Formats: sequence, C-alpha cells, structure tokens
Amino acid sequence: MWFLLLAIFGIGFLILVHEAGHFVVAKLLGVKVKEFFIGLPFGPEIFSFKLGKTRYGIRWLLLGGYVSFSGEKPEDEESQNEDSFYNQPAYKKIAITLAGPFFNYLFALFVVVFFFTRGFYAPSTTIFKVEKGSPAHLAGLVSGDKILKVDDKYTLSWNELTEIIRSRPNKVVTIVLIRDKKVKKIRVKVGVKKKKGYLGIQPQLEKVSLPFLIALKEGIVFTWGQIKFTLLLIIKTIFQGTLLKYTTSVVGATAITTEAARFGWDSFLSVLAAISLALALANLLPILPADGGNLVVQFYEGLAGKKVSPRVLQFLQIIGLTLLGFLFLYVVFSDIRILVTRGIHGFFELPPP
Repeated sequence: MWFLLLAIFGIGFLILVHEAGHFVVAKLLGVKVKEFFIGLPFGPEIFSFKLGKTRYGIRWLLLGGYVSFSGEKPEDEESQNEDSFYNQPAYKKIAITLAGPFFNYLFALFVVVFFFTRGFYAPSTTIFKVEKGSPAHLAGLVSGDKILKVDDKYTLSWNELTEIIRSRPNKVVTIVLIRDKKVKKIRVKVGVKKKKGYLGIQPQLEKVSLPFLIALKEGIVFTWGQIKFTLLLIIKTIFQGTLLKYTTSVVGATAITTEAARFGWDSFLSVLAAISLALALANLLPILPADGGNLVVQFYEGLAGKKVSPRVLQFLQIIGLTLLGFLFLYVVFSDIRILVTRGIHGFFELPPP
C-alpha cells in the first residue's frame, strides 16, 4: 500500500514539475499568473495565500498541480489586458508552453546527473572472463588483466577498447596491460565475428563517479539519446500499426512505478525519470488542448501575424478533447485488462516491437 501511495505521489510530482515550468517562465515574461496550486484544480482547499498578483495554495487531492493565467481564453474578461496570456506575442506564448515539457526533461536530466556524480557501475577495461578457445585465451590473456593500450592507442574505457578491436579483424595487435602490478605486452591475432574483430573477453564492472561538469555533459547526451530512441520507436510503431499496444496510461505508469519502488530509491527515481521524459513527449502531441496543439496554434499566429479566431479554437478544442478522450479510455481499459489478467508483472512481459 505504501509503495502504491509513493508511486501516485511520484507521478503527481512530475505533473507539478510540468506546471511549475509554465509558472516560472510566465512570471519571468511578465504574464499574470492567477493561481499556482499543489493538487488537482477541484475540491476544497487546505490553505492558500496571495503574494503579488498570484494566489498560492494546496488542495485536498494532492495529485500534481495546476497553474492558471489571466485571460487564457479569448472569451475571458481579462483577455485584452496587457499582462493576460491571450494578449501576449506568439514568442512569449511558445516559451511558456514549451517550459512545461522542458522542466520534465530537466527533472530527468537531474536524476541522471545525480547518478553519474554519486557513482554507477560501468564496464571497465579490466577483464572479468576470457572465453575458452578465443583469440584472447590463445594469446594468454587472463581474468584480472587491465588493458591500457592496443598498439599505440590508449583504451580509457570499454567502449574505446571495443571500437579499436572491432576495427582490426584478422590483424595482429600488441596489447599493453597490467597484471600483478606489472606492465606486460602481449601480441594477439584478432579474430573475426560478423565481419568485425573480436577478442573473446568480458569486462569487469567497476564503480565510476564523474565530476559534475562531465556528469552534466554525459547526462545531456544520455537523456537526449533516450528522447531520440523513444521518438524513433513511436515512428516505428505508428507505421507498424502497434502504437496503442505499447502506449501506457496513468494506470500502467502507476503500476510500473509501484513495482520499481519495491526495489529501492534508485529504481524508483530511474522510473520517474523515464516517465518524466515520456510525459514531456506526450505533452508535445500536436492536438489541443495538449501543449503540442497549443504550439501549433502559436507558431501559426507568429508566422501569420494574426490570432486564430475564437470559433476555430473552440472547434479544434472539441475535436482534440474527443480524440484524447477516446485514446485515454482505450489505454486505461487496456492497462486494467493487463492488471486483471496478468497482474502488475504483465507490464514487464510485453515483447519489444
């Protein structure tokens, strides 16, 4: 029960992070924020207070949060005020809209950088196991050898070592290594597997801690790589007609997060980071009222130099809400079916597309 509550509040926190992005950038750009609350935008308040033009507070349903701007819709009385959202130039609206997904990305990046600076286990250039009959075994390499160089190239990481060996099929190389605190040189004829060079060794995992700036750089590369992988997967499943099969609702996300919480904080934070990236991408869906749909409208307004008429906006909202409503119900019922028929572990049994 506690793990379930932790999962629910964890996902709610990601929603609050998203709304905080809209809030912070709106404040910076001089747009009037009417309310910024922790909790869903209905139900009684626990407490609230007003600071400047904004009312802050907490509502009873502590799931996520919400932010409301002055004059968000053209029919609002305040829509023509100088500090209303509707009356802002397109570039300000775009910045405020993008801030939500961007803050979700920043949260995922924060988690990755935290793990990188705290320390993580990664393959090293120290040999853990040598395959019998492999080129490494025939040349006399043994477990515990730490490879320093291959010919004239230093091997500072397992990836560098792998790239060097794969580029030298059927070639004789000189490996410089440390064994029993002594430097040794061993000549090895690199084998061939799938047209690439191979030695037949497995790396030893070693704990690595990165300095903050390097962790930040590697974290950006890693999280951006995850985004590209997810986008390519979405495109692939769209063409295969299996997108909905691999789409998870808040029900599935809560089930996965609950299971992750059972394995400890590292697992819990890792899943939250992944969900945060997924939430950022989902909100960029080009359908109103999602952030992506608003961005399409805002880019049009910026390029055309005029605002979309209230009637057109209302029509697009109705179409978008209908589509998202059907999608939401389909995915929720699909996740419930998985829970009923296979239990919480059913979400981990789906084969990749």
